Amino acid sequence: MTNAPHATRPLRVGPWVPPQAQRQHGVFSGAQAQAAGLTERQVRYRFKRGLWRRVAGRGWTLADSETDALALAWAGMLTWPDGALWGPTAFAVWAQWDGLSIPLLGDGLAHMAVPHGREPQPGMAAHRVQLRGDETRVIDGLRIQSATPALVTTLGSVPHDEAAGLVSLLVSRERIRADSYEAEVRARAGRPGVRQQASFLPQIRSGAASAAELLLHQILIHHNITGWEPNQKVVLPDRQRISVDVLFRKHKLVVEVDGLRFHTTAAAYSADRWRDAQLQEMGYKVLRFTWHQLATEPDKVAHAIIRNLRTVDAA
Repeated sequence: MTNAPHATRPLRVGPWVPPQAQRQHGVFSGAQAQAAGLTERQVRYRFKRGLWRRVAGRGWTLADSETDALALAWAGMLTWPDGALWGPTAFAVWAQWDGLSIPLLGDGLAHMAVPHGREPQPGMAAHRVQLRGDETRVIDGLRIQSATPALVTTLGSVPHDEAAGLVSLLVSRERIRADSYEAEVRARAGRPGVRQQASFLPQIRSGAASAAELLLHQILIHHNITGWEPNQKVVLPDRQRISVDVLFRKHKLVVEVDGLRFHTTAAAYSADRWRDAQLQEMGYKVLRFTWHQLATEPDKVAHAIIRNLRTVDAA
């Protein structure tokens, strides 16, 4: 004879999450779990046993789930549903939607624009800012700062080196429009962070993928060197599609810049030399300059480029 079944609901274990999590990038709240049928005891059990973990605020997910930009965004919305994803969090979501692989920016918190103050929440950052009517959108249930405003906000709120790296990535991938960026910066005149935001305008306008490339462009312009194109795509013999820093198409001359952060590993150095070899196989001459050469010997750099252009013209 067996014991009668227990009158209470059996304890669910395993990788169960409430159904809302399927449309919330795997993120859910304790309230949603209870609304889906778990008791408060069952919810506490999962927290205590480490089956679930906190993403940020009131947002939870399975313990082995990755926290990416969308997971952080949903945690933010579940915590402060009257807010909007803002700045670094908003832009990281736009980047993820666009297929760009970037790390969580800044401090890794869920940044939200909210209409009034908030009690502190783990992993959350509240910003009492009034967003313009054209500055927010609602997509797939997420209220989010629009892409260009989110980018400009991000570049003014994260450390300069991190912002500069992001600008270089976006310019090299042709994911940033100078006219839209400049209009957004102008609309923020007098706000905190606008000086840093505006400092990237010359690089964005020029299409330079780094500060070092921007310096190279300035040297070319200063010495009245013409016939060059920035960030041009070239298909190598092995079918790899690369972007060269400056191309003199008529002269089949490529000028590359080794910036401050480049060639920190033997692998990076080797990869660049392999690119150079393939370009030379295609008939291009490759000149390489370091940041130090550009910054301290700009006239020598310019004269080296001019000599090579004249050599081709004389051939």
